[in-house]
Amino acid sequence: MYGFCPECCEDRELQLVDSRRTVSVRGESFDVPCRQTKCLMCSATWFDPETMIDPLAQAYREYQKNVK
Repeated sequence: MYGFCPECCEDRELQLVDSRRTVSVRGESFDVPCRQTKCLMCSATWFDPETMIDPLAQAYREYQKNVK
């Protein structure tokens, strides 16, 4: 996919990168999925609201499962 890289300040080939992140909710830690956009030219990564998986929302859902 192509899009604007804020580091290069140009349109570049981009890639979605899935990873995991540890997020804390009310003192409990949860390992949740996370998606970032990566520029294949300069390797900069950033969160794009259009493609982002919200890690805090994911962690809160996990927290709610454990409370019940």
